[in-house]
Amino acid sequence: MAQAPPGRRPGKQAILREVYETNRTGTPPPRRRRPAPTPPPPERGGAGRAWVAVAAALAVALAAVGAWALARPEPAPPSPPAADAGALEDPAPPRPAGSGGVADVLGLDVRTIVVDPGHGGYDPGAVGPGRLEEKAVTLDVARRLRDRLERGGDYRVLLTRDDDRAVSLAERVAFADRAGADLYVSVHVNALPDPALAPVETYYFGVEADSTARALARAGNAGGGFSVAEFNAAVRRAGMAVKLQESRALAESVQRALVDQGGLVSRADWGAKPAPFAVLLHTEAPAILAEITALSNPAEEDRLRTAAYRDAIAAALEAGVLTYLQGSPPPAAADAPREEDR
Repeated sequence: MAQAPPGRRPGKQAILREVYETNRTGTPPPRRRRPAPTPPPPERGGAGRAWVAVAAALAVALAAVGAWALARPEPAPPSPPAADAGALEDPAPPRPAGSGGVADVLGLDVRTIVVDPGHGGYDPGAVGPGRLEEKAVTLDVARRLRDRLERGGDYRVLLTRDDDRAVSLAERVAFADRAGADLYVSVHVNALPDPALAPVETYYFGVEADSTARALARAGNAGGGFSVAEFNAAVRRAGMAVKLQESRALAESVQRALVDQGGLVSRADWGAKPAPFAVLLHTEAPAILAEITALSNPAEEDRLRTAAYRDAIAAALEAGVLTYLQGSPPPAAADAPREEDR
């Protein structure tokens, strides 16, 4: 069988290289100049006609491949490496969070804070030896705390009462739940048989209370208007880990701030501890009750008459709440009250 002369037709490697280069660059490679083909010998058999048919088919295929490669859109140039975001803008502020407990793990935010000034109206609460009433002190401190929290963060802060009127415990709870409270802070001033004492103590709900806390809770719960069935239902709700854990963390943070703030050092640290206060049980939100000092102490009563002292207490409450919200680990629970403090 006659062989085609060298250089008369492209070999298989040349055809494949041309297809590869066309697909890689999108442009057919420059063809090397070839001498003009000489006419085939007059006597070509069927094999020669078959090669011509194969060559024609390959030419058509190459033309189609070249047309597809030329029509194919150019690949997009690689994107430049992204600039370091920290070099362009400040990082986003950390999300206000809980104490690193369940609420923080679940990514729960605090938006609405209800501040509850104790007593009011016909109920004066504790009354000092100089006749200063607890209801007036708690309202003033609560207003100052609200104003501070609103200035210091993007919080909606509501008061259960903003004037001298009586509000039942059930109404306070209903108000907080309707408002969608995320935190509930009740402000009170204590009264003790020993006028020399001026303790600070902060409560979260719990039934494992000592006798003093139970007696204080009994007095605070008087006339609350809750039935046994409502109590049992509230106990079931209070079993939620979020409320109990976060209430304790908030109480510990507030207690530490009330004790550590400058200007308030004259008061004894009676710790953060559980007690069965009705408002702490029935509210849906994590809740605390802060006894900021004792009106039965004459020196404390005199201090509480001044705006500066009330503002210092409000600042301490704010610091405790914000420390909790910023996710700082709560301080260790304070020891039980010492005998000399009682």
